[in-house]
This record gives sequence, C-alpha cells and structure tokens, in this order.
Amino acid sequence: MCDCIPKPTVKTTIRIGGFTLFAFAYRALTPAECRLAVNMYRQQFKVKKLPASGSAAVVTHFGANPADDL
Repeated sequence: MCDCIPKPTVKTTIRIGGFTLFAFAYRALTPAECRLAVNMYRQQFKVKKLPASGSAAVVTHFGANPADDL
C-alpha cells in the first residue's frame, strides 16, 4: 500500500501573451494563485522573462490541505 499523495489532476490554463502555462493543482486556482504559479514556473526553470510563445506545465500543491480553503 502506498502512503504517497496522489498527483494533482485539476488543470488551470494561464495565458500570458502567446505563452500558455498549465498549472496542475488539487482545485481550480484563483487569479492570485495563478500569479504564484507563474512565479513558481519562473523560479523552477530559472527564467527572468516568459517565452513569447509555446506552452509549459507546472505542478503545485494548492488545495492539498482542505483546511487552508476555509
């Protein structure tokens, strides 16, 4: 039996210009959390500016603890 946490399955699409970021979480993200997801992507991939086009994905832990949503 696995005691691991299942991967998040809710996908929120964030479009910034011609770039699309797919943020996976345990629930739909708010606009503020979308901004945090973009910052997480920039930190993980060490980029100062987002690409002009294309797409990428980032996995977050938003919604993993239901007590945080109260």
